[in-house]
Amino acid sequence: MRTTIIDDHEIHLSILAQWLEFESLASDVKCYNTLSSYFNGSMQFDLVILDVNIPGENVLDNLEKFDKEKLLVLTGIENKEVFQCLYENGVKVIVPKA
Repeated sequence: MRTTIIDDHEIHLSILAQWLEFESLASDVKCYNTLSSYFNGSMQFDLVILDVNIPGENVLDNLEKFDKEKLLVLTGIENKEVFQCLYENGVKVIVPKA
């Protein structure tokens, strides 16, 4: 499975990518630490794992650019408005970062 991870924390990127490959859950993992680097690259993936809180990026305003059937959102934010925005934008899978 071709997977991309978008997260501003390098350690999250590294650990998650290694785990996906170690468990044979993904054969091709690309990591990005900004939305712009992702949008400027190849966006042909089977799964996108997206951190909702990337400093300097407005992830919530860019949700419409993602295929919701291929999107898994990670968040450490405990905010009802954020969850409501994710659900209203069609995000089906939300995983807490804790």
